[in-house]
Amino acid sequence: MNYSITLIALVAALGWAAVPAHEPDPTPAAEKLRAARDSRAWALQQFQRNECRPGETAIWVADKEADCLREVRP
Repeated sequence: MNYSITLIALVAALGWAAVPAHEPDPTPAAEKLRAARDSRAWALQQFQRNECRPGETAIWVADKEADCLREVRP
């Protein structure tokens, strides 16, 4: 009986250890990429409010995101 409990606990511990914890990438490039994606959301809000010229904002956001992707994936 004790062997089965020990075996179950061992299998559970190994299964838990085998699953890597998902943590966000702490690098500055990843931070910039997240900021660029937030900027995309901001640009969409501005477009919906008609408070700015949508074409210029979309180009600016695309440029920022491309710069960040170049840093993340050299």
